[in-house]
Amino acid sequence: MGNEVGKRERRTVPLAVSAANARALLQQGRLAEARAVGAALAEREPQRAEAWRLLAVSCALAKDFTAALAAFREALRCEPDDPGTLHDYGIALLESGRRAEAVIWLRRAAQARAVAGWFLDLGNALSLTGGLEEAVGHYRSALALQPDMPEALCNLGCTLNALARHAEAVAPLRRATELEPRGVEALTNLGEALRLQGRFEEALALQRRARAPGATVATENNYGNTLVDSGDAEGAVAVFRAALARWPRNFQLRNNLAHALQQLDRLDEAVASYEQALALQPDSAAARHNLGIALLKSGQLGRGWDAYESRLRHAVRLHEPPGVVRWDGSLARPPQRLVLVTEQGLGDAIQFARYGALLRERGITAILQCPLQLTRLLGSAGGYEAVVPHGHEFPREGHAWFPLMSLPRMFGTDLSSVPATVPYLAAEPERVARWREFLDASPSGLRVGIAWQGNPEVEIRWLRGRSPPLAQFRPLAELEGITLISLQAGYGAEQLAQVDFGDRIRVPGEDCDRGSQAFLDTAALLMSLDLVVTSDTALAHLAGALGRPVWVLLHARSDWRWLMGRADSPWYPTMRLFRQRRLGEWEPVFAEVRAALRDAASHAGDVAR
Repeated sequence: MGNEVGKRERRTVPLAVSAANARALLQQGRLAEARAVGAALAEREPQRAEAWRLLAVSCALAKDFTAALAAFREALRCEPDDPGTLHDYGIALLESGRRAEAVIWLRRAAQARAVAGWFLDLGNALSLTGGLEEAVGHYRSALALQPDMPEALCNLGCTLNALARHAEAVAPLRRATELEPRGVEALTNLGEALRLQGRFEEALALQRRARAPGATVATENNYGNTLVDSGDAEGAVAVFRAALARWPRNFQLRNNLAHALQQLDRLDEAVASYEQALALQPDSAAARHNLGIALLKSGQLGRGWDAYESRLRHAVRLHEPPGVVRWDGSLARPPQRLVLVTEQGLGDAIQFARYGALLRERGITAILQCPLQLTRLLGSAGGYEAVVPHGHEFPREGHAWFPLMSLPRMFGTDLSSVPATVPYLAAEPERVARWREFLDASPSGLRVGIAWQGNPEVEIRWLRGRSPPLAQFRPLAELEGITLISLQAGYGAEQLAQVDFGDRIRVPGEDCDRGSQAFLDTAALLMSLDLVVTSDTALAHLAGALGRPVWVLLHARSDWRWLMGRADSPWYPTMRLFRQRRLGEWEPVFAEVRAALRDAASHAGDVAR
């Protein structure tokens, strides 16, 4: 009897009581005890989902994801559609690194029950898997249920930043900083959104607030980058060096230091810093690409072309001909027909189209694939069997493709061997005759074409400050014996109505270069002009490729192709370069141009002087 009484005294505790005890243990952080209770419950009543959930949660909190995921699957076997289990299983998958699977289960949970935190979790999982657009929608769903949810506001803003929707990112990030004034992530990302819109003073103020509680790698990187963009690259160098003293093996700090040094044209130091960054992260295409730019700008073309190939993994999208293989670049094994694919801007296509002649000399039949608007202009380049638009289809057999801007590397181009024979493009004779009539109506004296504004998107992203406003051209408009002709099309043309000397500038009219083809009329105009004065735009390349006299106005952080400190260009023999000495100061540049132009006018139009 005694034994039977003993058994009755050890009768089991009801599941609800045991489950409550396990939850209490979890709340106290006593994970091992909670796990033991959960395991015992699951063993005793394997059809009860609650038992498996307790075991799963205790395992997940202890980072034993193998056991946690197995227990969650048992819970879902018992209750396949329980929203809470679906969500928690998704979170466990996410934390164990199985992100794509996590999205599936988190989406099911959010569809089953509208919970602000669950929409937030789903958005976070999608952000980690690259589903940024869908993530934005789920962050907004979370905020529809809970408008002042700081984490959802912050993550929405960060994701909009990642999608380059910086103006949209400002409102949620600003609200997040209002709710949590010391929230470093929201402050940092709001500063980043403002930086990428060029609102540097606001961005710097926010980033200083983010740094106040204590510097982190993220705060220092963002603060330094904003200093660079605002023109204070020296200050950025100091910030990055101080941060590297604390985090000497941080790749991003080292890479950003190199970029700041590059902006100061301290290229030897920049190259060394890029190489140190690459020692920390050898597979960084961005760092290797920027190393290539620094080397090219310093005139080290051999090493520069090699590193510049990383642009194809980092910054450049190519219109690869479908179904056509890429050529390996071996001159010993040329394809029957080589399709050269242009990349980047219109000026790049014009500059490197010259390599068709070198290919022809090697017996290679080349076809140039370029933007539609350049097909007729580049059709005048020597060396090509045909010039076709992107998207043109080619037979697979006998054809291979190659990036146009990889040809300098293939040919081993250095400063002494740049193929600089000009002209290598030609204007259409009938257009030349038509536009000569327009110019013959101008007063006597030098006829000078001018352009001032490049593509604003390029300037915001890469070459901020490269375009002087038209107002800076006033000293040229005031010269006697000079007629200015506007070659500005599209962006910036509205400035003609904003200056008080616009009536001194002749405008070709709306029919100039109207239609799907670019530069045909402009090229014809250039043939009858005495000189072109332009900022760093595609027009500079066009004038150089046509062999026309062209003066290029360069800001202090000029592009790599203009090298360092030179007044000439090895790429274009008829080109002269006028450089800013201090970032943003155009007045000394135009004073120098005015003096040179006045001198040319006094020497019967000799603009080569």
